[in-house]
Amino acid sequence: MLVALTLRFLRALSPARQRVLARALAVFAWALHIRRAVALDNVRRAFPELPAAEHQRIARASYDSMALAALESVTSDQLDDAALAAAVEVPDWKGLDGLLAAKQPVLADGATLHVSAS
Repeated sequence: MLVALTLRFLRALSPARQRVLARALAVFAWALHIRRAVALDNVRRAFPELPAAEHQRIARASYDSMALAALESVTSDQLDDAALAAAVEVPDWKGLDGLLAAKQPVLADGATLHVSAS
């Protein structure tokens, strides 16, 4: 029952209010150090050339992204076709074959949908 009420509440929020709530949840999780050390370690390993302040910024931004993705995962089915078309960016994948053939590293992010109100 609590889960159903929570989902109804989240689905009733406008996209703008969802972003505000996601930001608040991210700030809360960061302040509580929920997996912060892991996030910072991952960013340091991925970008060893960057200064510590930039590691912090990237790790912190990942909390915002994950919180927003979590909220959107329970509301994205509410998008109409026009909103979905406006929200989805399809990059040019033509260069991917060349990178893979040359055994170059590739970083792909394809599991997140962030909806922005226009």
